[in-house]
Parts: sequence; C-alpha cells; structure tokens
Amino acid sequence: MLGHVPGVGAGQDHPQVMKGWHTIYTSSDARSPFTKDSTRDQLLAKFRELVDLHKDENLSVTLVGHILDACLATLSVFDIIENGLSKVGDQLEFPVCAVVFGSPQVGDAAFVARLGRLPNLRVLHVRNEIDHIPQYPRGVLGYVSVDEQLVVDIKKSPYLNYSKNPSD
Repeated sequence: MLGHVPGVGAGQDHPQVMKGWHTIYTSSDARSPFTKDSTRDQLLAKFRELVDLHKDENLSVTLVGHILDACLATLSVFDIIENGLSKVGDQLEFPVCAVVFGSPQVGDAAFVARLGRLPNLRVLHVRNEIDHIPQYPRGVLGYVSVDEQLVVDIKKSPYLNYSKNPSD
C-alpha cells in the first residue's frame, strides 16, 4: 500500500511511498516516552538546530541507514530538500545525500523520479547481490528501487568472506 509523501502538496506529480515507511516516519504517540513527536518532527527540529548552529560554515549533510533506517534516511533527505531546509538565508542550497545499505524499495516511480530531479539531493543504495531485502516490496505493487545503486557481490570479492547465509 502506498501513502502520500510528507511535505509534498497535491498535484505535484503525486509521488507515493510505502504506507509502512510513511507511518513510521510521521506517527507520534503522546503516551510514549520515545515518540511524543514523530521521527520526522524530531529529525527536522534537530536538523534546523544544527543548520542554525553551523550557518556560517560550508555545509553538506549525509544521512546513513541500513534496512529500516535506510528507508527513513531516504524519506528524510527527500523531506529536507523538498521543504527548503537545505538553504541558509539567501545562500545557495547545500547538498544533502543519503548512503543506504540493504534498503527495501521505498516508493513508486514518481517518487524516484522526483528524487532524481532535485539537484542537491543524492541517494546511493549499496546493495549486496545476494540480499533479498532490496527486492521488497515487489515492483508489481508499484514500488521501485532508487536509481543510484552500487552492487557488491560478496561471492566475487577477494576482500570479503563468502557465507551461504544471506543474513550475514
């Protein structure tokens, strides 16, 4: 099931992301000591604080994540750029990127196309050839992988130990 992308208004080529990732990113619970504010609200508040603290420096931001955190990193960098948070005053936007490992598919083709059109945003997906997680949820449901992929095949690398267990 696909859900609306946070921070994107209606009529803006309708990029969609998996509802589960969207829910994890945007949900809050006033009763919880950890999620009184959503992941999105916590991240963007800290981001604004750090940008303000370092506003006189040459900024760039890189988020890194593995599996679930890879999905959240992808949503976060998109959200940061899409909502103009990578701009300090009248300066040019600074680059924001994510390096994600073993990421499941986050959104649909419109989402990936929108990622590709944002000039100061890059997402690099490092993926192990034998890892099945990046293939889910399947493209049949409308999901696609981000375009920039670095595929590593542990069976061919002289620097990595081969294991028959895909969870290694």
